Amino acid sequence: MERFKGRRALVTGGGGALGRAVVGRLQVEGAAVTVADRHDPQIPGCAFLSLDLTDAGRVASALTAIDPLDAVVHVAGGFTGGMRAWDADAGDLQKMLALNVETAWNVARAALPAMVAAGDGRLVMIGARPAVQPVDGLAAYGASKAALTHLVQTLALETRASGVTVNAVLPSVIDTPVNREAMAGADFERWVKPESLAAVIAFLCSADAADVSGALIPVYGRS
Repeated sequence: MERFKGRRALVTGGGGALGRAVVGRLQVEGAAVTVADRHDPQIPGCAFLSLDLTDAGRVASALTAIDPLDAVVHVAGGFTGGMRAWDADAGDLQKMLALNVETAWNVARAALPAMVAAGDGRLVMIGARPAVQPVDGLAAYGASKAALTHLVQTLALETRASGVTVNAVLPSVIDTPVNREAMAGADFERWVKPESLAAVIAFLCSADAADVSGALIPVYGRS
């Protein structure tokens, strides 16, 4: 199946475990993929864009240079946890807001105008289960992901007449080497596989999801 033959996609944070899975899924289905990251992950068949996503001006000029884009998947973000709200300082919250909200804001502002003008396009963000189900010790992270989900739903409203869709997936724990190392005693088989999450993201990037916008799709596996 080549749902994305002739289509161009951008994946931010494409060097991580989930990013690589998303890139691979889109490539298998025919997309020409550009990876935006701080360091080149050297994924075969992909163009690479060195990009600091917190720099709004740089993001805008970079995405303008590679238009037209049919799909943008914003995987890049950050995580911090293990502290109660009153044990965290302002820097912890600001870091999460910068990595999880500011980067998404910059990518959306850069990508959406051309998509709206073209009357077609897909923007998919990566939320998290704690955005809708708070977790003890994840106040800063959860708050930033909750803000991201609000942004996604607002953007969906603002683009609803254009043919562009904006959605988010909300994974629980993703089965990555980093998470396995951090939670060595957990049951990894209950976690969400990156490839499974990538399949949901690919659906949201496809013409099959033309009538889905503003969705916050839970992808919890068996956890």
